[in-house]
Amino acid sequence: MKQRHFFFIAVAFVLICSSGCESPHFYGDPAVLELISEGWDYFEVSQFPQAINSFTAALAGLEADTAILVDLSRADAHAGLGWSYLRSGLADPAMTNFDRSQELGLFNFGISLGRMGSFYELRETNPVYVDSAIATGTWIFSSDMPMVFEHDPDVDENTVRMVMAQCHLYQGDLDATLAMIVAMDSYYSYVDRNNTGTWNLSASTTVQEYDSFAELLLAILMDMQSIYPV
Repeated sequence: MKQRHFFFIAVAFVLICSSGCESPHFYGDPAVLELISEGWDYFEVSQFPQAINSFTAALAGLEADTAILVDLSRADAHAGLGWSYLRSGLADPAMTNFDRSQELGLFNFGISLGRMGSFYELRETNPVYVDSAIATGTWIFSSDMPMVFEHDPDVDENTVRMVMAQCHLYQGDLDATLAMIVAMDSYYSYVDRNNTGTWNLSASTTVQEYDSFAELLLAILMDMQSIYPV
């Protein structure tokens, strides 16, 4: 009876300790966990094929491991695969891996934003995905999660707004698109849908540069994409 009681105390201690760790690598063979770390290192320097190889090898190594909390290491590897595929322009396998990561119990800003970006990239296969992207962005802003992606410091709450702006423009909701643009950069608050003299990329001129308001918004978003990458 004492041994059983000690076992449950030990399990509780592991759970408490792991919940306080910043790294999601809670359990697994150290050599396999090193593959996950290696995968993220490759991701951070944009070597996505190498990252995919490392994360895939890590998942293969974790396949037979049934130890406590090992699923969170699997989830992190799937998150890495999701981002590596997304940055490689492969939204379908990216979405599959983000979904698998959440199924395994890992929820954070990076995975939520990754799913949102994947939804948007898959819009041509099913326009409903755009609604899902907007819903995910709305949920992110309503949650209390820190909007930090540890593997890319350029990704933050404005990245969420960028994807939402693209989604609104795709749906033809120009007012919502402009609202997201201004939230990212108040410089564009001079833009007025009802004043063609503001249909330009400079607040210092009244010369109309674009034939339609939608065309202007698209130009602004294309100009901002390098600042707020997905």
